Amino acid sequence: YVRGTIVLDRPRIAIVGSRTASRYGRRFTEELGRGLALRGFQIVSGGARGIDTCAHRGALDAGGSTIAVFGSGLLEPCPPEKYA
Repeated sequence: YVRGTIVLDRPRIAIVGSRTASRYGRRFTEELGRGLALRGFQIVSGGARGIDTCAHRGALDAGGSTIAVFGSGLLEPCPPEKYA
């Protein structure tokens, strides 16, 4: 399943981490995603709350693109409470 423009010609980097990250961890990850996106990287992460969401948010705020990799089907996230 793909939504949006497929961009596969950029360098990619994965960012993953805790769903229960500290405030510092969330802020740092958003800045990391933003900085990497501004340098031309595409961010790859999951769709869970916490670090995954912050990585995507930072990159998207900078005008970058991201790839979300889900560990389950789109209609039945497992477990649903862990996804943003």
